[in-house]
Amino acid sequence: VGTTAELDMVDRTLRLLIAGIDPISARAGRFAGGPHGMSFATRLPSGRADPIRAVDAVLAVDGAHRLVLRWTPRMRPAPGIVLRPEQAELLAGVGRLELSYWRVDAGGHGSWVDRWSGPDIPGLVRLRLMFRPPDRRHWPDIVAATMLEVPQ
Repeated sequence: VGTTAELDMVDRTLRLLIAGIDPISARAGRFAGGPHGMSFATRLPSGRADPIRAVDAVLAVDGAHRLVLRWTPRMRPAPGIVLRPEQAELLAGVGRLELSYWRVDAGGHGSWVDRWSGPDIPGLVRLRLMFRPPDRRHWPDIVAATMLEVPQ
C-alpha cells in the first residue's frame, strides 16, 4: 500500500508540474526537452499559505538513481540576494527516465519525438520510468497534457 501511495503521489505531482508549464516561457527559452530530462517554467504548489509559485524547474534522474526536481523561484530578488536552487527527491531507485513530446506537423499529423526546443511547448509529454534491478515494479507511462494557451 505504501509503495502504491508513493507512486500515486509522484504521478499526481508530475502531472501537475506538466499541466502548469508556462506556454509563454518557451518563447523566452525556458523549455527544453531531452530524452532523459527537461527544463521548464511551471507553477509549484508551496504547501504553505502563500499561493502557487512560479519556478524554473529541471526534472531528471541523478547519479544516485533518484528522480529529482530542482527549481529556482522565478522572481526578481532584492539587490544582493542570490536565489539558490532547491531540490526534492520525487522517487528513489529509478534506473532510467525516458521522455518524449507530442509534435503536430503543419499537416495536422502527430508523432512522438525525443527532443523538444523552439518557441512553443508540446501538447503532451510522455514519461516512462524504469526501476533499477532487482526492483520488479513496472510503472505505466504517464502521458500528461500541457496548458497550450494562456488562461484569460
